[in-house]
Amino acid sequence: MEKFMHHNTKFIFAIAFLSAAILFAGGVFAWVNPNNFPGVGVGGLKPGVTDPTKVGIALSDSEEPQSALSVGGALSIGSSYIGITANGNNLLTQGNVAIGRPTAIAKLSVNGGITLEGISQRFFPNTKIPTQNFYYRLPNPTEVISGGYLALTIGRDGMPVFVYVDDGRIKVGHCTIPDCSNPVSISDLDLAQGIGNVSISIGQNGYPIIAGIASGPKLIFYACYDYECKNSTYRDLDTINVLDLPTSITTQSNGFPAISYRRGTTSAGVYLILCENISCENPPNPVTISTLGSGFPSGDEKNGTRAQLALGSDGLLFTAYFVYYDVLAGAQGIYFKKCTNMECTSSVTNKLINNALNEVVGEFASVTVGSDGFPLITVYHATNGRLMLLSCKDINCTPSLVTVSTVSSLSEGDVGKYSSITTSIDGLPLIAYQSKTAQALYVRKCGNKECTISHGTPLALDLPASLGGEGGGKYASIGLGVDGLPVVTFLQTVGGQNTMYFLKCGSENCLPYWSRR
Repeated sequence: MEKFMHHNTKFIFAIAFLSAAILFAGGVFAWVNPNNFPGVGVGGLKPGVTDPTKVGIALSDSEEPQSALSVGGALSIGSSYIGITANGNNLLTQGNVAIGRPTAIAKLSVNGGITLEGISQRFFPNTKIPTQNFYYRLPNPTEVISGGYLALTIGRDGMPVFVYVDDGRIKVGHCTIPDCSNPVSISDLDLAQGIGNVSISIGQNGYPIIAGIASGPKLIFYACYDYECKNSTYRDLDTINVLDLPTSITTQSNGFPAISYRRGTTSAGVYLILCENISCENPPNPVTISTLGSGFPSGDEKNGTRAQLALGSDGLLFTAYFVYYDVLAGAQGIYFKKCTNMECTSSVTNKLINNALNEVVGEFASVTVGSDGFPLITVYHATNGRLMLLSCKDINCTPSLVTVSTVSSLSEGDVGKYSSITTSIDGLPLIAYQSKTAQALYVRKCGNKECTISHGTPLALDLPASLGGEGGGKYASIGLGVDGLPVVTFLQTVGGQNTMYFLKCGSENCLPYWSRR
């Protein structure tokens, strides 16, 4: 009898061990919960579950189950990597996975949609529900800002982040939902006064980096350490002959900030600061981009003299800038500079548009990279009052390989100031700009890269008549929200006072209730 019990006990333990080995591939030893809670610990977890709410299976060195399946390391489902394998940042799926449905009909079949941090993800055109366009006044329905300048980017959380100037001070706003309809968190960056010409991008840490011109004038910089920039580092980057003209900021391929701006007098031209760390501590000497451009237009038109900066598909910087006037005959026009090394000590310079006598073409340049990896540039033809798009066919924008398209029609009147370009989810140009004639914001979705065709007429996105207004569309800045739909910030001037607005487009074309059927 004792011999029988002895062998029976060994048989029972053998079956239990074999079951655990089958359940957890690789034969990992499993403790079975003695407290009758359905929790199983694997990988050194103490036997039992002390909290009946923590049930399920835990794979961890120290924790009890927190849910039906708690995994502290890698997880493999199936054999030979069929299913899902999570290991570090790698995800390999050779089989089909279903969530919320009985069978998997694709690599990932989800019933009920996908939500990340409470935000519905709708990236494909045929899955979008057409809605109207929404306007919201920022940062609240009643505030009027004293000053101007406005720029937009999208944070690493997928939410819009914008910077603006109010009473000579930089302020940063962070939206908590994609359409900015909830109260917006505003931070006042009060370390510098008399601010103008701000620009914004996202730094290596996923938080905003900001450039601007302060009293002096001098070039200033903020590196933020949260979305609202409540914690930040401030730097004075340049005080030598700095002009109160537009700045542009982006990140280099090493993740550190790069800033373009202008100097005047004896050092007149376009300059570039390439930071060597995320906070731009001990900034290097500026790199000279161009010594052309000793004169500038007056009044509001000087905002069109910005040198717009972007990172090319080869990981090197490029900029497009406008030369309004120079002592050199025939120097006026739009120029393109492509760095050929990280330090931009060598580069390629091309003049893309030659201005005829008494003709002004090239103000309000905005740049991005198309789906083919080549630059796209929008500019304003001030003489004719037209919006123009320059589509490059190589990374250097060789003039013979640049298509210059007049995007706007004569019937639209004087349009093209304050242009801002990005690419839509289909990789084609998406442009926001001001109509001087209509005093309104326009948004145009191109039908091809050259924008020789577009999806219908551009939508004049003026504010509802009940709000009144004049001078809409100033400082337009466009981006793509987390759902792939366009978002735009812009200023509306009412009775000489500036108000900020946020536009959330209801479709990829920014046409209300638009769909493909």
